[in-house]
Amino acid sequence: MKKPSSLTIVLIALLAIIVGYFIFATLMFSDWQLFRPVLATDEAKTIIKATAAHKALPLTSRNVTFNPLDSLTATSVADGSNGVVADGQICLSAGDFASDANWVTSGTLSSVRYQGSTALQARLEAVCDSSNVILAKGIQNYLAEVHSSLNIDGVNWGNCPCLVDSNQTCCLLTVKKI
Repeated sequence: MKKPSSLTIVLIALLAIIVGYFIFATLMFSDWQLFRPVLATDEAKTIIKATAAHKALPLTSRNVTFNPLDSLTATSVADGSNGVVADGQICLSAGDFASDANWVTSGTLSSVRYQGSTALQARLEAVCDSSNVILAKGIQNYLAEVHSSLNIDGVNWGNCPCLVDSNQTCCLLTVKKI
């Protein structure tokens, strides 16, 4: 059997590199996002929009990445909900990380900021319901009944401004350890 020439080997190697590059580029820039982390704000928009449309249905996100100094704000989440909820209808908590010094939750529960030095993987959990329903049962009883993992020590959901005596939708979103 005749050995392939050096030129043939070089051409085959070059062709393999080109095909490999196109496969990699297709996967890298496709909607599959195989090599990109899921950002917390994007995932928060998705689950808030879904749970606001189905009251009292708690939802948990895919794993999300919080990079150093990332913030999750009620405004950014509401903006991505396509008008389903307004920023005054979303309250955020650091949740499982409430006692962690790397996390800061605003006093009005309108933002959560991660101040760690390395990227962190977590999940988001949310539930939306009428504020009248939540208040009628009492916040702790409601969370114990509907979604006990949102009932977290150290989180004072009573500071949530959408928990007022009205029929408006109120969404509670928290960060959970994986």
